[in-house]
Amino acid sequence: MTETATRSAAPMAAAGGGRRRWTEALGEFMRADVLATIAGLVVAAALWQIIALAADATWLPTFDTIARRVADLLEQADFRSQLVHSVASMLTGYALAVVVGLVVGTAMGVSRLARYAFSIYVDILLFIPPVVGTPIFFSIFGLSNSAVLAVIFIFVA
Repeated sequence: MTETATRSAAPMAAAGGGRRRWTEALGEFMRADVLATIAGLVVAAALWQIIALAADATWLPTFDTIARRVADLLEQADFRSQLVHSVASMLTGYALAVVVGLVVGTAMGVSRLARYAFSIYVDILLFIPPVVGTPIFFSIFGLSNSAVLAVIFIFVA
């Protein structure tokens, strides 16, 4: 254990509390992880701003310019509706892939027949990069929501 975890667990053990609950440990880890992520993002944004101002190039906008433009986009109702539609499609494709993956994986783990039947498809999905299937799905389904769901499904699977 780390020094911090040992120090905080010692009083609990002495008081008869035993080990820390795993939820408390997870919460402590998540707080540290979230703070490190936020700090990294702030440093990256500051570096971006400094480099963009120093370069004084038209091809490299400053961070605050990008932030203002994103805020302007979020004020538009049409953009928000398209954003909601995209997130809903992503979540739907992800959920479908998780359900199919759980069903097929469980069947392959339980049944030898299912393992023989599905192993070739699993091997193909592991071998071929998902980006290869993208133009195929768009040629089959056209520019529809079905093509988007198929692409998300393959990328998740």
